[in-house]
Amino acid sequence: MVDIKFGVQLGGTWPLGVPSGKELLDLARHVDGLGYDSVHSNDNLVSPHGGPAPVLGCMQVLSAIAAVTQQVKIGPYALQLPMYNPAVAARMMLTLDHLSGGRSLLAVSQGGAHEYEWGIVGVELAERGARQAEGLELIRKLWAEDRVTFEGDFTKMNDVNMEPKSAQPGGIPVWIGGQHSGALARAGKMGDGWAAPKVTTEFFRESSAKVLEAGTDSGRDMKDFQYVVELGIHMDQDIGKARREAARALGESKEPPTNRHVDGAVAGHWKRRRLCQPYSTVR
Repeated sequence: MVDIKFGVQLGGTWPLGVPSGKELLDLARHVDGLGYDSVHSNDNLVSPHGGPAPVLGCMQVLSAIAAVTQQVKIGPYALQLPMYNPAVAARMMLTLDHLSGGRSLLAVSQGGAHEYEWGIVGVELAERGARQAEGLELIRKLWAEDRVTFEGDFTKMNDVNMEPKSAQPGGIPVWIGGQHSGALARAGKMGDGWAAPKVTTEFFRESSAKVLEAGTDSGRDMKDFQYVVELGIHMDQDIGKARREAARALGESKEPPTNRHVDGAVAGHWKRRRLCQPYSTVR
């Protein structure tokens, strides 16, 4: 039997205007009370080009959400891991796990939707995949081992201990996002789940099979592996306006939006726009 759960993204980037802190935390409490499985915030450093879009730091937002919720899992969706020193990312997540009482989860991507961000942090675009793979390996070590010595292409450390460890019996779950072949292979070989971006049903079916194959070929037990699908929804009383907003948002990616992408992101006849975006998790 398929187990389907739903999560909600509460900003990070706010193209329709940033809510107050009280509004944001009230919404997090509401989502928690409704029984959603998880709450997320996306990770951007600066506003995207093409118009004003206020940005809130995802880890700060998530730490505040941890303090006002009781049930939902909490984590970035998705942390642009190559931007971070892996030890910094490991510490941020262990802190979030501690503050939330073991409710944290980590979704990562290699990023790149806004290419101008990478020059700010001094990371070459061509290095992102290698940095992500090395970063994940090191983060897992720091979470699991007491004394870590590591020498990689981008990070080196000697005899490092990171406490407290996760309160979760299996450690902090890691979802790996992306849609190209390298990301799919990393998800199968290194992740606890694959986080699919906004994609068609056909692409999801084909790509999830590749993720499963990569994990199975590497000798992993994939029976508890999770498949996460991002669903962007634009709501307005005027369904035509909702379609135009969906096409504009989807058009920020390198590939132009198709009608099927736009149709999947539209809901009309709604009294007011919501400040959230849902995610579904299939296990």
